[in-house]
Amino acid sequence: MTQSASSTRTEWTASEFQAELAQFKHALRAAGLKEATVHSYLTGSSRFVRWLAGEYVPGPRRAAPSARVNRAPEPGRRDRDAAIVLAREQGDTLQEIGTRFGISRQRVRQILGRDRTKQ
Repeated sequence: MTQSASSTRTEWTASEFQAELAQFKHALRAAGLKEATVHSYLTGSSRFVRWLAGEYVPGPRRAAPSARVNRAPEPGRRDRDAAIVLAREQGDTLQEIGTRFGISRQRVRQILGRDRTKQ
């Protein structure tokens, strides 16, 4: 990876840092790094540049809600799921069940799969 021509400087402005960051991005891609790696490098670097310019305040980030949060089922959900299992046991197709309950065939399949894992 090539170094910036101005890498020995000690005084920088925010716009100069932004320009150097753009060159850094180009050098990362020229080195053949995967796009996810380039993104990871640039995220930290751009936060540093924004911090220098007074545009970023480091601190704890709010955690994104987990997709696997254990929640109580919505009212009627257990009844609906039980009715779906019963309909399947009686020979209804996934499409018929989905149409009746206003959900996709894939969602019916997921509910049936979840029911099997609980047994």
